[in-house]
Amino acid sequence: MWKRLLALLAAMMLCVPAAAEETVDEELFETAQNVMEALFEAVSGTTYELEMAERKGLTGDQKKLLNQESALYREQTVLWLREALTPLEEPQAEPTPAPTATPAPQISPEPTLEPESVYALFGTTATGQAYVELMGALGFDGAEACLQGTREWYAYWRSTIDVEKLLEINGHYVAWMYLPGTMLDYPVVQGEDNDFYLKRMFNGETNSCGTIFVDARNLPEFRESNTLIYGHHMRNGSMFKAITYYEEQEYFEAH
Repeated sequence: MWKRLLALLAAMMLCVPAAAEETVDEELFETAQNVMEALFEAVSGTTYELEMAERKGLTGDQKKLLNQESALYREQTVLWLREALTPLEEPQAEPTPAPTATPAPQISPEPTLEPESVYALFGTTATGQAYVELMGALGFDGAEACLQGTREWYAYWRSTIDVEKLLEINGHYVAWMYLPGTMLDYPVVQGEDNDFYLKRMFNGETNSCGTIFVDARNLPEFRESNTLIYGHHMRNGSMFKAITYYEEQEYFEAH
């Protein structure tokens, strides 16, 4: 099974993203990526091109209604996203809360996923329908099968990153960043300050390319509404260079 780690160390000196091992099943990996990308587009409910077409000629009130409908759509489909990206592991028992003398504050219950309802909702948008059709073509027809199939492809896609080995090399590892259609395909770290990884590679060796890193002031595990992530943009197109391409409207629409 392909582990991105295998190519990472060989590529770091050139500041280029990890490449596939020769034995990688490219077709399987590409399918997994397609499923993941289709899932995120489905949850957003639109693309830039579709959104601009939908908004063309609308009045202010009509745009406001469209925004409200889009928000309701995402509110429901995000439940599907969370379920699909939950690792296939045994659930952990919740710790018993300590007794308290004062009543606990009332908290609104989290909305629960209704697969059939959300599956039908996907059919109301072009991006959602594309996701449903892709999963159907892979043999996962119907709400429950589509959700389970997505989880299986996610489990495969996630397994291509050897987290244990990455943590063995660098205990500051926190995530892997991937941006479709670009060279941005790297591990992400969070150090004790915002200086160390400016000119240090993932294995700690000095290199001007540095490593992509989360702001040391942010809470771990992306628990805040906004998490800052830093990286150099290199002349050869590696690291965060791809982000600058989004200044061009044509590139933005295509990606």
